[in-house]
Amino acid sequence: MSEARGARRSGSLCGLTLTWLVAFAGHTSSQADASAVVAGAHFALHAPSLSPAGARRALAVADAAWDATTALTGLRPAGRGKPLPIHVHATTAAYRAVDRRLTGGRFRKNGAFAHWDTRSAHIEYAPPLAVPRQRAVDVPFQTLRLLSHEAAHLTCFALTTNYRDHPEWFSEGIATNVTEIVAKRTGLIESIEDDPYFGRKMIRVIELARRDRLPTVESILNDDLDGLPWLDAYAVRWAFFRVLRLRHGDALTRFCVAVSRMRRSPAFTRRCRERLERVVGKRPVAVALEESVRGFRPRWVELSRSLETAGDEWVQRAFPRVNAIAWRIEPVGADAYTLAGRVTFGGEGETPQMNVLLDRQRSGFVSVALQPNRVTVLERDATQRTWRRVITRQLERPVSEKAPFSVRCADRRLTVSFGGATLEATLPDRTLRGPWGLGVQAGDWGTWHGVALETR
Repeated sequence: MSEARGARRSGSLCGLTLTWLVAFAGHTSSQADASAVVAGAHFALHAPSLSPAGARRALAVADAAWDATTALTGLRPAGRGKPLPIHVHATTAAYRAVDRRLTGGRFRKNGAFAHWDTRSAHIEYAPPLAVPRQRAVDVPFQTLRLLSHEAAHLTCFALTTNYRDHPEWFSEGIATNVTEIVAKRTGLIESIEDDPYFGRKMIRVIELARRDRLPTVESILNDDLDGLPWLDAYAVRWAFFRVLRLRHGDALTRFCVAVSRMRRSPAFTRRCRERLERVVGKRPVAVALEESVRGFRPRWVELSRSLETAGDEWVQRAFPRVNAIAWRIEPVGADAYTLAGRVTFGGEGETPQMNVLLDRQRSGFVSVALQPNRVTVLERDATQRTWRRVITRQLERPVSEKAPFSVRCADRRLTVSFGGATLEATLPDRTLRGPWGLGVQAGDWGTWHGVALETR
């Protein structure tokens, strides 16, 4: 998210020197800050809480965002400028302090923003993790995703002089699409269909279309999305710009170059709309958007972040006050099946917990709660918002890393194997044929290894 348009509407925001920004972010000396900076051709990453490898990974994602933005827009720098600063703030408090100072707290809920006056970006490390642990683990997808988004904004800052007049469908359309491109190119996701975050984004647009609330092309181009929740508006701009990118790529690039040369004026948004309609046509884009939405086939939906599903090792991290939950879209649909894999606990608490979720229905679902020294089967009543403990078993000894688990469902009967213990339970009110999912308790994190479903 960029503050540039907001600044244009409400007057120039306070512009601070970069030196002050670094000090404000919590660095105690210029020497300490210098040791935490990883600089490349385009960006200088300030991330003292990350490991050297993590910082290099983050910088590579930012550089990929620069390359993707220039390729998408056709814009090129006039010369080689000073690397633009990107700050990854180790704590929520540090991020919010900078946000309050620079923008009055406008981006508290976003977790990231790019600031025009200082030509800098600020990202909250998320989901939160104790600072010493941040150097020992891979940088979360949530953090890298936000970093690529803001790096796209910074790239546009560097390549245009009229950025503050860019309509949001254009600026956020570029940034959200660059995020998708970078996620694929850097291996953060395998496809948008197989990624829970992008699955949720697709479902937002699908639901708007289903309820006949998908904005018209004219409304999108006029930035008239005020009636939508902010995450729905982001999803619509992503989907709309994606249609332009995939179906009108060359024309879109020419349009981006033309926009960069337009004079600033109060009629900038209208002129952008008129120019785009001349290039690609309003009706063809509207039809293409509807076809694109109908063609979305997400396999996951993420109710609360975050689950990373690239490769065979899936890291799942939860925010402090809400459980991380991701569900498969399609029901299992089989009378008998086995869900198996291995699990490594990474939580900081005494009893970290990861959850195998089963049979999602409107009425509720089943959770197999795995802990290092215990396994419990619970049933959730969504109507009453209550939990019922079905069965629990204390393990003879705590499990170690990559502990195998197996959940067998057949004829309304559940058999769980974990840490040398076997639990059996009959659930007469459940078919166990609904979608399955994965979860982590609030504030915890861990890794799922080789999770696979076998029906037989």
